[in-house]
Amino acid sequence: MRYGEGRTSLTAVSAGFLSFPTGSLTTANSAEATLSERRWIADLALGRDIIGNGADAMQLKFGVRTAEFRAMTSALNNQSITFRFNTPQTTNGITYSSFTQGFTTSAPQESTFLGTGPRVGVDGSVRFAGSWAFDYLGDIAVLFGTQKFQRTTNASQSLTPAGIGTVPAPTTTFDSSSKFATVFNPDIQVGVSYWMTQAVKVSLSYRLDAYFNVITALDNQNDPTKLQRIDRYVHGPRAAVTVQF
Repeated sequence: MRYGEGRTSLTAVSAGFLSFPTGSLTTANSAEATLSERRWIADLALGRDIIGNGADAMQLKFGVRTAEFRAMTSALNNQSITFRFNTPQTTNGITYSSFTQGFTTSAPQESTFLGTGPRVGVDGSVRFAGSWAFDYLGDIAVLFGTQKFQRTTNASQSLTPAGIGTVPAPTTTFDSSSKFATVFNPDIQVGVSYWMTQAVKVSLSYRLDAYFNVITALDNQNDPTKLQRIDRYVHGPRAAVTVQF
């Protein structure tokens, strides 16, 4: 069984200014987004030596893999527009020389996949230079499961000074999708090992796990009825100690 998670964030800020004969207009916009992903894989397999035997054998494995991939995004956008007048204005009995209209939108969303399917693979080791060995591993699984997507959008407005106009009530919309999906999940690992004894070895390797079309997400059109499917590649170094009985 393997587990992993990752996190990233993004912040963007912009501003604008426009002058006209009776005053000026200033805009400000800030956006924040945080993405976190979690994944786990569980394998149950049987193996058979097909070339060689013992610690150096090439083994064919076949069995069942279950995996879950979960991506969560939290997005917040704040926008303000400020009008300034050269001559004070009066509305609803309130005198002001400027007013600011604010817009706030938050849109947390979550994409998930949970599936199970057959898995087949090979792994083995080739000795060289005495106690050193080249290790290799390759699997491919076909996972059948459900992809889910959901997003909640909260929008609100404000007006300063209050009372000079009507502010719409806050709104909340909910979008969701659930569909059957097939995900191809190959992985490969290569590295070197050093046998400290006949039963204990230390290894350093590099592993790549690929998930094709594993989750759904919004595209540039931001349309929840036209979701795109996203691939994920997880890779990095791996250190291990193996004890054989």
